[in-house]
Amino acid sequence: MHSKNLWNVCLAVFNPVFSKDTARPRSERGQVSAMPDLETSSPSSEFIRYWRAARTHIDAAILEKLPRLSHLSQHVENAVKGGKRLRATLTLLVSEALGGTVEDSLDRAVAIEFVHSASLIHDDYIDRHPVRRGNPSLWRVLDPRRAVLLADLLFSMAQLYMERKSRQDAMLLAEAIRNTVRGAILEPLNPVDIVRSIASEGASARIYETIIRLKTGELFGAAAKAGAVASAADTETQENAYRYGVKLGEAYQIADDLREVRRLQAGGRATRIDIVDLLPALFHFDRRTFRKVFFSLVPGGKLPSKVLARAMETIGDRFQEEIDRRVSSAESALDGFPRNRYTMLLKVAPRVLTDIMLSLG
Repeated sequence: MHSKNLWNVCLAVFNPVFSKDTARPRSERGQVSAMPDLETSSPSSEFIRYWRAARTHIDAAILEKLPRLSHLSQHVENAVKGGKRLRATLTLLVSEALGGTVEDSLDRAVAIEFVHSASLIHDDYIDRHPVRRGNPSLWRVLDPRRAVLLADLLFSMAQLYMERKSRQDAMLLAEAIRNTVRGAILEPLNPVDIVRSIASEGASARIYETIIRLKTGELFGAAAKAGAVASAADTETQENAYRYGVKLGEAYQIADDLREVRRLQAGGRATRIDIVDLLPALFHFDRRTFRKVFFSLVPGGKLPSKVLARAMETIGDRFQEEIDRRVSSAESALDGFPRNRYTMLLKVAPRVLTDIMLSLG
């Protein structure tokens, strides 16, 4: 995708003006958006259109289902506002690709978003992130105790909504939550943590692959599989949907990490926390770079920004290769899906989403 197109895509997705799509008549609610002739419109731009319309449906459903807690309600609403709704959009799109409807999958999509929002509230407090989506993080607006408890409430409500659908849905979400937490536990908080993780996992360079699969890939996988379950797809198709989501999520996370690498290559400032966050990726892609950066973090160590930028120059292409490999895996997971316009949108989604992530600068 050309840089100009990427800029237009980013505007379309992230500019609030574009999220004010008018609601469609009830008779049209089986589809997220009218699908024009793809001969005159590229699949990439049609995915953006679908995503935009899906966000409108998902945002409305989230507001309807949020817990009402008197004076705390507005804080909860603010905490879940402004999300990209990528995972929930996958739930709707997979369902429609497999013959389902938005009504079949919308509650499942909301449950997925509740889990994602809850995990971000926890992450912000644990990592002491002061800002989320341009606003103060919930733990700063309220207090850590209430923020964590409100996140726990979102987790429990997500589980309740899935339980009302089916036991399979409830198990799917529980497994996704378990794996996401496992990924968060594996993330290093300091240089010593990464060494301990590598030793305890006994998987050497695979520690990074484990983290990105659990931390990001699993919830994307659950979101896609929930769409397949909503459409009553067979077991094999459900597992292919899950594999598609996992690989898309992994590619998206690697793109996020590559964006940080490029920022450092350009001489951007890096805190100790920023560098520690990258250690598993550096260990995976280049042990030499990892050693330089690691020893700069131990007591008495120092790594000037120019040296750090040069160290990062050697690994950018390797990140991109891993992104491309996972995008291809996600695409191939759709080989057994019906050939229709929704499947075509799923096919282009991994590349569009990773390109958008890398374009954010």
